[in-house]
Amino acid sequence: MSNRIEQLDSIRGLASLTVLWHHMWMITPVLPIVFSYSPLRLAVYGHAAVILFFILSGFVLALPFLSHKQGPYLGYLVKRICRIYLPYVVSLFVAIVLANGIAKGDTGGLSGWIDRFWNYGWDGRIIMEHMALVANIHTDAYNTVVWSLIHEMRISIIFPLIMLLVIRLSWQRSLLVCVLLSSVASLNGIFEIERSNGYMTTYFDTLHFVSFFIIGALLAKHRAVLTESYAKLGLAAKTALSLAAVAAYGYSKMVEYILPEPYAGVLTEYGIATGACVLIIAALSSVRLAKLLQKRPVILVGKISYSLYLYHFIILVALVHLLNGVLPIPVIYAFVLILSIAAAALSYRFVEMPSAKLGRRLEQRLGQGLKLKTAQYKSTPPDSAGL
Repeated sequence: MSNRIEQLDSIRGLASLTVLWHHMWMITPVLPIVFSYSPLRLAVYGHAAVILFFILSGFVLALPFLSHKQGPYLGYLVKRICRIYLPYVVSLFVAIVLANGIAKGDTGGLSGWIDRFWNYGWDGRIIMEHMALVANIHTDAYNTVVWSLIHEMRISIIFPLIMLLVIRLSWQRSLLVCVLLSSVASLNGIFEIERSNGYMTTYFDTLHFVSFFIIGALLAKHRAVLTESYAKLGLAAKTALSLAAVAAYGYSKMVEYILPEPYAGVLTEYGIATGACVLIIAALSSVRLAKLLQKRPVILVGKISYSLYLYHFIILVALVHLLNGVLPIPVIYAFVLILSIAAAALSYRFVEMPSAKLGRRLEQRLGQGLKLKTAQYKSTPPDSAGL
């Protein structure tokens, strides 16, 4: 039985679009005041979208554990590798080929941020580093979105242990664990124990991001109470809560004008997480919001959200290298949006879905194999059990 919840898929899809628009904005950061202080900020706040991804991953991964339907660890891990790693490797190959085939160095007249990503060529060490995925990767090579996938994969490996804590501890103690993990992770920002080769790629960063997987798992664990409580709120209370959530999600970064790093960054991300949690609960509770999120175009974007996340940056860099100076930037961006959705749909159909099906088959076979071995062991006479 599928644990997929369409509203959450749709939220992930919309968040993937904000990452795409964020990278466009990074190349041509126009109207900085408008995008920094108005509600339009939500449309280009890519980092907030990634925190939302982590919480959604924690929520969805927790469901089989909470319903006691999760199989053996090896089957879980193989399924997760097929789900995350295989589509990623295909996208990495595409990025490397395009980087070596069409990159022309300086794109000219843009922010300069984009020029550094396709300058590595056929660097075997960097390629193997990216193939490993869980390493401390140079995220300024090939496809910058890899930085979040590093943490998705690392945390996926230990997620069953995380669920042991979430299931056994109260929500208060679980949140205390989150604070402790983020506090320990912050030590790296103070003492520079581990150097990051890319954007937030250290194991200390992973320790901090574990907190958001825990928060997602807590939402899943207590979703019945939370959704019931939200549904009982009046219109005024829901409106106030929604405005507070938008403020927390979009504007927590303002604490960075007051506090030094790393504390400001941690508080920013917990503010984002707070707003994201309200959004998730509202999506699960509100009939009106659920209907909006279940509109066919939104659902379609939600289904291809992972592939959209993988390919949008590759297409963006490729088209800027090919067309900058030939077509106006707004026209290039229109092509980027169209081609990114098209490429994501193709990837979903021919890479992501087959990879997910392979993962489920392997998980099932491993589960059946374990049951067979267990049955054989139980049927073995006691005097020959050790033979």
